[in-house]
Amino acid sequence: MLAGKGRKRYGLAITFSALALCVTAEVAAHPATGIVVDRQGQVFFSDLETVWKLEPNGKLSVFRQGVSGRHVHELAIDSQGNIFGADVSYQPATQKWISDVWKMTPDGKLVYLLEPTADPPPGFGIWRDQKGNMFSIDQNNHTKTQTLLLIRTAEGQVTTFAGSAYGHADGRTTAAKFSSVGGMAFGPDGSLYLADGTYVRKVTPDGLVSTIAANLNFRTADDKPTLFGGSAGILAGLTVDSHGNVFVADAGNRRLLKIENDGKVSVVYRADPPYFPQWSVRHLE
Repeated sequence: MLAGKGRKRYGLAITFSALALCVTAEVAAHPATGIVVDRQGQVFFSDLETVWKLEPNGKLSVFRQGVSGRHVHELAIDSQGNIFGADVSYQPATQKWISDVWKMTPDGKLVYLLEPTADPPPGFGIWRDQKGNMFSIDQNNHTKTQTLLLIRTAEGQVTTFAGSAYGHADGRTTAAKFSSVGGMAFGPDGSLYLADGTYVRKVTPDGLVSTIAANLNFRTADDKPTLFGGSAGILAGLTVDSHGNVFVADAGNRRLLKIENDGKVSVVYRADPPYFPQWSVRHLE
């Protein structure tokens, strides 16, 4: 058990990462990973379609009503408590994918940043910096040709912020390479942190990409049986606390990892089968 002041911070990061599976245990495919916490300690999470609100007193209510067939996989929250998400659905009649990006204000008002469309413009995403720029990942894990971190300004200009051909390389902007990005979060310094394969990468506001931790699929004698019987870790969602420590969910090895700002890596939580962490969150400070 963790004691003292740090216990509350770690408790949020660990407990809610495991909750992501608990609320989606009956979903056979495409489990939702979206979960955020506001300054009042209210937890918002997706069960694949509906977004729920869990208050500190334990009261559970629907925050955004789900629409059958529209999947909400990830959520983001800003300093004002606005929650951002994206819907994805497949229309068999037209054989097209429909997507949109939305914002829910703290009082429950829905605003579409991108209306549902089969032809979305590039660069729309749920991750926004303080200037209103949107960030999103453009990748195809089947072809493995390129992985790009796109930026879309408030004026609608879209460019590649970092990344190029599929692979792994540190460097500035398009000199860098990413492989399969599974999670993204802003740190207190304005940098973006990404779960990339078995690595965690950092992208500074001026586009410098560096690797802050590698080979995160390592196993110890204390680890539980791997997810799906695989031999490698599966990095999913991550978060960064006010001290620059990164918490990343290693779903494949059923554990939560902590990467300290000096690069030290430790296991801070392990889940017993059939559970596994999908996301890591922290209380907005």
